[in-house]
Amino acid sequence: MTDRNRAVLSGLAGIRSDLEDRYRDLHRYPELGLREHRTAKKASDALRDLGYEVTDGIGGTGVIGVLANGEGAALVSDRRSLPTRCFRPAPGRSSRVEPAVRPSRRGAITSPLDT
Repeated sequence: MTDRNRAVLSGLAGIRSDLEDRYRDLHRYPELGLREHRTAKKASDALRDLGYEVTDGIGGTGVIGVLANGEGAALVSDRRSLPTRCFRPAPGRSSRVEPAVRPSRRGAITSPLDT
């Protein structure tokens, strides 16, 4: 493991709780594609708080956050729910009537980018 990797991993401990809270919140309030108004607002606010230049309303509910700090990799995050209902009650699952569920595997990958 490189020193850079160690530095990144050690920094995660300080933000883990916040990332977990955001992850749970996104799964508690799933929204179907093109109806992600709450999710878009959460993402937009979080990006602004981090100092990103934010453009809202792309394609209706899309959000673009630009951090102009030089050359580097671009990260893209996609967030949507599937039109299905989850019948197994569990902490953090949506209790909303709208039949929408966020797939957990994708959520685990994109949550840090969406927060």
